[in-house]
Amino acid sequence: PFHNVMYILEGCYNDCGWEAYAYVGGWNSVYQGVNYAAVGVQVHEIGHNYNLAHSGGLDGLEYSDHTGMMGNPLYYDEVGKMCFNAAKNWQLSWYGGVGDSPDPNPYK
Repeated sequence: PFHNVMYILEGCYNDCGWEAYAYVGGWNSVYQGVNYAAVGVQVHEIGHNYNLAHSGGLDGLEYSDHTGMMGNPLYYDEVGKMCFNAAKNWQLSWYGGVGDSPDPNPYK
């Protein structure tokens, strides 16, 4: 009955090198400690549920594209505001991207 479910763990139990995680194309996201309250962390993880992978830059590193939420995002609204970048919005076809084509969208 739900499209997305957020699980919140009260703290770290094993391998604490992460704040949250979600699977690409999955339906759930898991948050550790107070990280559930960071809007940037929520949007990043829900992005995975919407079939978005991490955004790397030209250096080939996984999180080095700082233009949107799937790279290395601004986690808190107090720092600044950010959304998915143009490439990710096109992939989602939220604003007339690939989804408006007569060809089937391979990313949905």
